[in-house]
Amino acid sequence: MIMREEIFKYVKKKYGTEPDYPLPTAQDFPVLRHEDNRKWFAIIMDVPREKLGLEGTERVDVLNVKMGDSMLADILTQQTGYFRGYHISRGNWISILLDGTVPFEDICKWIDESYVVTASKLKKQKIRPPKRYKPDQFTFDKLKGEYGIFAIRGPRGIPHSLSEALKSRRFSNAEIYRV
Repeated sequence: MIMREEIFKYVKKKYGTEPDYPLPTAQDFPVLRHEDNRKWFAIIMDVPREKLGLEGTERVDVLNVKMGDSMLADILTQQTGYFRGYHISRGNWISILLDGTVPFEDICKWIDESYVVTASKLKKQKIRPPKRYKPDQFTFDKLKGEYGIFAIRGPRGIPHSLSEALKSRRFSNAEIYRV
């Protein structure tokens, strides 16, 4: 319950959001939603540990948030404290254990990600304006000379969420080539 209160304080301060309790059959599951489009960006649920594949039968709080990138969701769910979205069958939702396994700072980061992903188009443009690069900023010669990149397949960008996840981790050259 302490973690719930910390999350409520965080979203109130950052987004002005108060928890909402719209589910008549689960009146103690708070939903966090956008004011403008009313979309959910998070829900806190208490679920039996065994439903998450954990030992024990007691109930534990999880926070469900939406990721903007399915690859990021796959990476996260391989880490301790992260699971596929419990009781939410839509692709990019994940559940985060709220028992202290995942640091609060990380939980806030994923709340922020979910907030952006579920925002209205107008709000997304205000939160994260599109990146504009000068035409000569990333020429093939520059990529080759400065970054050692000799070929590019697909688009020249990666989703912001994946970029942030990659920045938080250092990779060796061997790991980079496997990707």
